[in-house]
Amino acid sequence: MSIAGVGVIVAIVLVVLLVIAVPLRNYYHGRSEIARLNESIAAKQDEKAALLEKIDKYKSDEYIKQEARRRFGVVDEGETAYRIIDPQIKPEDQLTTDGQKEEDSRDWYEVLWDSVAEPPKEEAPSEQVNHLPIEPAPEEKADVR
Repeated sequence: MSIAGVGVIVAIVLVVLLVIAVPLRNYYHGRSEIARLNESIAAKQDEKAALLEKIDKYKSDEYIKQEARRRFGVVDEGETAYRIIDPQIKPEDQLTTDGQKEEDSRDWYEVLWDSVAEPPKEEAPSEQVNHLPIEPAPEEKADVR
């Protein structure tokens, strides 16, 4: 066998390998794509089953009652609702408390007395208003002696 014959055989083997390599690559790529899509289908079927189960829950009157109680605080007739306030909550943690206001250190009765004893502070009107004296009605003038 000569070097030219070996070169021809090597060239033919390379051509055959190239001709076979492209379809083999496509075949394995297609197989991996099919496997990935099958996994995706299985995941979507599991999600569908979970959603159908959730829909079935909402068809139950007991579940609807339970969710109304939990989410909206709905109570049945004859029941009494209690709200338990956590003693660990600090005023700065509460959403309804204004952090800018100062805490009043007076006793409750002093605060009550001051709210009754002091006249309310008048705010300056934003617009100038003409205040005219109010005269009594004509019938009231006649009765005045």
